[in-house]
Amino acid sequence: MNQNPIDAGKPIAIRSWVWSQHWTEMLFLHWRVDQAAIQACLPEPVTIATYDGSAWVSLVLFRLKVRPRWLPFVPWLSSLVEVNLRTYVMCNGQPGIWFLSVHANNRPAMALARLLTPLPYEHAAMQYDGIGDQRLFQAEAGSLKPICKLAFCPSGPKVECRHGSLDEWLLERYRLFIDSDKGLMRAAVAHPRWVVQQVAI
Repeated sequence: MNQNPIDAGKPIAIRSWVWSQHWTEMLFLHWRVDQAAIQACLPEPVTIATYDGSAWVSLVLFRLKVRPRWLPFVPWLSSLVEVNLRTYVMCNGQPGIWFLSVHANNRPAMALARLLTPLPYEHAAMQYDGIGDQRLFQAEAGSLKPICKLAFCPSGPKVECRHGSLDEWLLERYRLFIDSDKGLMRAAVAHPRWVVQQVAI
């Protein structure tokens, strides 16, 4: 399914909220991918959305402070490192994201997330360190072999995503779809517009 670049999604008015999240030290890496291969991972009626004729996946890495509405931030429970792999979809005429995988390093926080949401969290041992402007990240899971290892540092000015650009299409997303025991679910997300900066890897 081809999606108009300016229809990546518009902010959604949310009358009540369930989770508060604060993201820091974020990295987004994006790749063009084979549309048919990604579509095979999705249930009906979710379909791949494209920009300029291409399907995309993104690796998203960040530090996260999270809490449910009825709890304050608790240091040992609320703080984690997360890395997820996502793609871009349409469902019943609505644009959103679909998680292909979600890994985090805080087991208690993951247990709470699994209890309250159908998000497909898996545990991974992660190291995320900073040396000056450089960030070093490594994740290990299962056999304890690295599943992801990289170093990067910011480069260039910080700017808002230009209207109609690929950055806007990839980042300005306000909805996600999740498969669950109760069927396909939708969650709305409210966030300010992204300010982006190139990185050197």
